[in-house]
Amino acid sequence: HFNTLSYGDNYLIIYPLGFFGIVATKAAFRWLSKHYSFPILSYIGRNGMNFYVTHWMVLIVASLVADKYLGLLGSEWCIWLFIIICGLTLPLISKFINVLSK
Repeated sequence: HFNTLSYGDNYLIIYPLGFFGIVATKAAFRWLSKHYSFPILSYIGRNGMNFYVTHWMVLIVASLVADKYLGLLGSEWCIWLFIIICGLTLPLISKFINVLSK
């Protein structure tokens, strides 16, 4: 991968473009939320800190299992294993954390 810009030669344009992309995405979802509810995104938003704090522990255990017992570490199946394990365990861990915090 080359470190080049698609247009021009000024790296400073990246920062306002990123900011405007964030603002446009937020505006689009705000407009869409009036017409359609996104239950999965709402759930992730409510429990985002729980997912953020605990996902690395799940991934470390999954990588140890993938390497030692399954021999999948570094293969293309490893990412699918990580996605499935995180998809199954992170909601359970989040529910457990929410019960403990009440």
